[in-house]
Amino acid sequence: MACGVCGEFFKAYKCQHRIFCSPNCFRVYRRGLELKKNGKRELVICRCCGVEFEALECLHRQFCGQFCKARWQESGLRGEQNPNWKNSPTPPSTKVKRSIQWHRWRTAVFERDNYTCQSCEQVGNYLVPHHIKSKQAYPPLVYQVENGITLCRHCHKVIHRALPANQNLIVDEYPSKVGEICHIGQ
Repeated sequence: MACGVCGEFFKAYKCQHRIFCSPNCFRVYRRGLELKKNGKRELVICRCCGVEFEALECLHRQFCGQFCKARWQESGLRGEQNPNWKNSPTPPSTKVKRSIQWHRWRTAVFERDNYTCQSCEQVGNYLVPHHIKSKQAYPPLVYQVENGITLCRHCHKVIHRALPANQNLIVDEYPSKVGEICHIGQ
């Protein structure tokens, strides 16, 4: 089979449907370098920055470069313009958990408790920081290390199932109460 750009013969299986002998020939074809000799050029205005540039007519370029293309795509895919938009803003709890303050608070709580569940004393994997006083009821205490306690995932689930929403335990009794609730749930 002969290459569509350089004319060199090459072997290819019928199922491959190859037209070019190498990736370089494909790039030459794709970029229109072969057509530079007789290809028509046109003036195009970049959709992002508005700069006028010259491009081959056959390539249908809309941007002056990769940076402008990326910036345009990024700006056009936020909020309601994004095809995955679900017609609702990001919930406040998600915004809190994505913040740097949250990650610092979480790490501080884990370090204070030595990466150990304060209920079952499991060390290491699947730890969750838990607010002693709820985030909704006490917004000023969201990032206070004293308002956090380290629990394993199991104990955290048991706590939330055992306590009605927004109910808080007395801070001094918290570790022992958590232990009682978690051992009842096992």
